[in-house]
Amino acid sequence: MTNPTTRRVPGDANTALRRGVEILAGTAAALVTLAGLAIAGAVTTSRSTHQTPPVVEAGSASAAQAEVSAAGTSTRGGQVGDGADDKLVVAFVAGATGTTASDLLAPYDIFASSQAFSTYVVAASASPAMMVGGPALVPTYTFDAVDAAPELTPDLVVVPALEDPAGPREADLRAWVTRQHDRGARVLGVCAGARVLAATGMLDGRTATSHWSRIGALEKTNPDVTWVRGRVYVDDGDILTTGAVTSGVPAALHLMARLVGNDEAQRVADQHPELQWTPTVSPVVDDAHFGLSDWPVALHWVEPWLRPTIGVVLHDGVSELDATAVFEVWSQSAAAHTIPIADDVTVTTQHGLVLLTTAAGDAPSLSRRITPGGGFTTALGDLATHAGTATAASTAKMLGYPTPTTDAARPVPIRLMILTPLGLGLAVLAGVMAVRLLRTFHRSARGDDVIRSGRLGNQTV
Repeated sequence: MTNPTTRRVPGDANTALRRGVEILAGTAAALVTLAGLAIAGAVTTSRSTHQTPPVVEAGSASAAQAEVSAAGTSTRGGQVGDGADDKLVVAFVAGATGTTASDLLAPYDIFASSQAFSTYVVAASASPAMMVGGPALVPTYTFDAVDAAPELTPDLVVVPALEDPAGPREADLRAWVTRQHDRGARVLGVCAGARVLAATGMLDGRTATSHWSRIGALEKTNPDVTWVRGRVYVDDGDILTTGAVTSGVPAALHLMARLVGNDEAQRVADQHPELQWTPTVSPVVDDAHFGLSDWPVALHWVEPWLRPTIGVVLHDGVSELDATAVFEVWSQSAAAHTIPIADDVTVTTQHGLVLLTTAAGDAPSLSRRITPGGGFTTALGDLATHAGTATAASTAKMLGYPTPTTDAARPVPIRLMILTPLGLGLAVLAGVMAVRLLRTFHRSARGDDVIRSGRLGNQTV
């Protein structure tokens, strides 16, 4: 006779349920592993784009500050105080939380190349300002110093993208920019610098643009602004905003043409023939979006391991635009880590800015060295050669720059071909291990049930 108190072995329904739970657990473990690897990689990449100011000895730091002070009274590059009262003063603000290097340095090169303008960099503190995608920079003046010197009062304020545009650490910067605008200064917001201007409220009721990847979020957070896509820049009277990173250059030339004439703007543009700029060039461009073609850059961002380290060789007199192009292209692509190197711990650019560098003798092991030149066109061509055509095309789209032309398509680096399958393999292994652990648990649980059932059967009279 069948013992009525003996437990029945779970049937097909319970077995199917267990298998379903195991599949879900394995899939979840694999996805969590992939997500963890991607997040760790993205964080590592993001940190590497911030060029932490190197430790500078007291004597060298004092010398750097002296260089900056001297630049403010020199005759190089249209600096403030070089003897002409009719110059238009252009102030470039640098933030406390990290400033996008190209947003500042590229248009700085444009304005400083004209004797019709006086230029300087201003920040809340005189300490070196951390640049995102470029070497740290020593500000020319502080906000307080500019406020105390009438001859430094800006006619134009250039606002680059900041890491925390609406945060408390940038409150002084936002307040200073607002005061200058209320006083009558024009404002140029470069790329995501529009986020800084939006945080001040000065864009409310106006038409503006920003980097194409930011506009969707800005439409939600700042609905009182009319956000426009597919524009290199949007000129709304005394406030001009720009699209992607490199759009700060044509916007600066557009403003130069408005303020001092087409001839001077064309003369400056001709110093960078790769720009192919003319006063009649249209600001209308195709509206960009993320797509499947961006997969190489996405992989570079989440798989930073085994990346090459490139030394960008800087020297006194280097063009600001050429220098920042190399850093920006490689940091945007995430295909390599870049380090600014020079003979000393500082270099003075063509137009008097002091950049902090790593002395060549102290540089870590480098895969290769690059000497800046040829602007974004040359930098993107170099990227295509070493990281693949698809990587260069996606990076150019992020920068808002024409895609470089190459003789032949070049594949992605072999490290991605190794790391991607390895990451997928780790995810699969994590999923398999989760399934095995769950099955071991289920078998143990079933064994306990059988033992308990046997004990109950033995106790039955």
